[in-house]
Amino acid sequence: MGQYDRKAQSQRKHGPILSSGASKAPARPPPIAKPEWRGNGYMKKAKPKPHLDAPKDQPTPQDQCLPVELQQLVLNIFKDSFAASEDFEALIPVLKEVNEKVLERDWEGAFGGEEKREGYALRWSPSRALAFANVMAEFCEEKVEDDWVQRLSNSSAKAICFGGGAAEIMAFAGLLRHLRSDAAGRPQSALDAAKEEFSTEASAPILDLTLIDSADWSSVISKLQTGATTPPTLSKYASASARASNTALLSPPTLNINFTQHDIFTLTTTQLRQLIGDKPILVTLFLTLSSLYKTSISITLALF
Repeated sequence: MGQYDRKAQSQRKHGPILSSGASKAPARPPPIAKPEWRGNGYMKKAKPKPHLDAPKDQPTPQDQCLPVELQQLVLNIFKDSFAASEDFEALIPVLKEVNEKVLERDWEGAFGGEEKREGYALRWSPSRALAFANVMAEFCEEKVEDDWVQRLSNSSAKAICFGGGAAEIMAFAGLLRHLRSDAAGRPQSALDAAKEEFSTEASAPILDLTLIDSADWSSVISKLQTGATTPPTLSKYASASARASNTALLSPPTLNINFTQHDIFTLTTTQLRQLIGDKPILVTLFLTLSSLYKTSISITLALF
């Protein structure tokens, strides 16, 4: 056989034969962008706005540490402490003015009158009070070994609220009722029987609360404190069992309130030390940094 004879096991020199329908051209890469005019005068199309009915991200709900029944008691005290709650429609113009002044950071215009302060307490303070109370209740649950939490849970404690008003007093009232069963109010009959005892022997409060704010919240705070330590008014047709179980949120001696009208930005270091003292104390500042910065960035940084 010659050198050009085909062998049985020989392979094709150029690989398998392609079918007649297959394309021999290399595949094109996908286009980078949709073909369109991008020359002079080109204007990029605006992205379509989301439809109003499109699903939106829901805010994360706050953990509710306080029982619903206790939260309702706090809300009822707001409702029963101010006569303006009986005619809320008449309060709407006042609320609009307060809201406008707050947005303008005009605190004197927002809280310059008793009607405005009571309107703010009725409209915005209840939800804030429940939020603050839940925050502090969660703090107490997570910091069980903290010295201040131990004092509040077992003996007596002190707290200071900078920017304190209606929401803060009711937040601490709800927290105290949540943590201490012995702080709960008693029926009116028991209170009447104990009046002489309270008058002859002063009982140490469980919580000594100091509230400091530039607006005069003294009257609002006094009404809420009375509402928190007085059993709610019942109908004259209420049953004997309802009257027997009618109790206040707190017993009167358990919560001591001190209000001071003062601008916290003008407090000196000496005044702060006198207010805080040398014992464990809880200091709250339920204001956002944005609100403080809009008042004064330099003073805010110096305060912290």
